[in-house]
Amino acid sequence: MATGTIWKTDDKYVVQFSEVKPKEKKVIFNNLQGWNQSGSGFHKDGTEIFLFNNKEENEKQIFSLIKNMPFPFFEEKKSGKLKKIRTKHAEKPDLTKKKSCVKIGGSRTCSKCGAKGHNSRTCKK
Repeated sequence: MATGTIWKTDDKYVVQFSEVKPKEKKVIFNNLQGWNQSGSGFHKDGTEIFLFNNKEENEKQIFSLIKNMPFPFFEEKKSGKLKKIRTKHAEKPDLTKKKSCVKIGGSRTCSKCGAKGHNSRTCKK
């Protein structure tokens, strides 16, 4: 899947798309009509890289366009740090996220005596 990065230089915004597959190419070019294509290239695995720039649009218009993209996007700050931008891209659910346990059969039951309300470790019988 393609990933995008945006940064600001002097008076223009630059957008880079990396690892673009052929079917994603059409989506990118349709969304960035009116932008100047300033560069392109290929990775060794056959995916492409595209660079676009724009001087005319203001910051709000550019970020609303970016947020409507179906790819994960990052903003590169002047310090070089990447900040993730929320887009329409649906992220995969977090597999390590803690899930609440489902209680089966209500409260605890003791395995020694079978009574409810305590377990075998705290059983007094």
